Amino acid sequence: MTIATLKDLIIGSEDYDEELTKNIHSTIVEDRKAREEKLRIEEREEKLRFEQLRLDEQKRKDEFELEKLRIN
Repeated sequence: MTIATLKDLIIGSEDYDEELTKNIHSTIVEDRKAREEKLRIEEREEKLRFEQLRLDEQKRKDEFELEKLRIN
């Protein structure tokens, strides 16, 4: 059975509700886009946290080196 044949059978069915099908499709697409956006935001936040940790570590190292220079 081809996709076109299956589509014709579904659309030709008396139980087929075009508006309901469009609404379900829209909901599925919106949910997928929302999940993808949430994932992008989480990844961006994780990168920012990692960068902040790296900067904090570098600052501590710099302060330590500065203190060593002051002592000498």
